[in-house]
Amino acid sequence: MRNVEIKAKIRNLLKLMEAVNNLKPVSSEIINQHDTFYNVSHGRLKLRDFTDDTGELIFYERPDHEGPKISLYEKTAISGCKDVHRVLNKALGSKQIVKKHRQETSPSLHNWTNTGSRRRSRKFGKFRGIGGGVKR
Repeated sequence: MRNVEIKAKIRNLLKLMEAVNNLKPVSSEIINQHDTFYNVSHGRLKLRDFTDDTGELIFYERPDHEGPKISLYEKTAISGCKDVHRVLNKALGSKQIVKKHRQETSPSLHNWTNTGSRRRSRKFGKFRGIGGGVKR
C-alpha cells in the first residue's frame, strides 16, 4: 500500500482547523492512538494501540527528508496490544512513543506529541501538523 504524508509546524491551530472545515464541510471522527516504534534493521515497525486494546502492527519504509514523503507500508489488525507490545519490546526493544489525537477530515488534520521511551534520556518536543494519515 502507499501513503503520502506532509507535516508542518502550525502557529495557529484554531485558524487552520477553521480553514480545513471551510474546504469541505464533513463530520469528522476523533481517534486517539498510541504508536510505539521498535528497533529494526531497516524501515520502521510500529504498534498502533487504540483506546480499546485493539490496534495495528505496521511496517513501512519512507525517506528521511523534509517535505512530502511517499510511504510503502504493510499493516495488519490485531487485538491484545498490551501483550503484543510486551513481546515486541522484549525481542526488539522500543525506541520512540508517539501519542496522537487525530481528527479525520478531508484533508486529515492531526495533532500529536512525541516522547522518548524510558530507555532514552532525550525527550522529543511537542509539535502540530497536517497530513494524509491512514484511517483505521
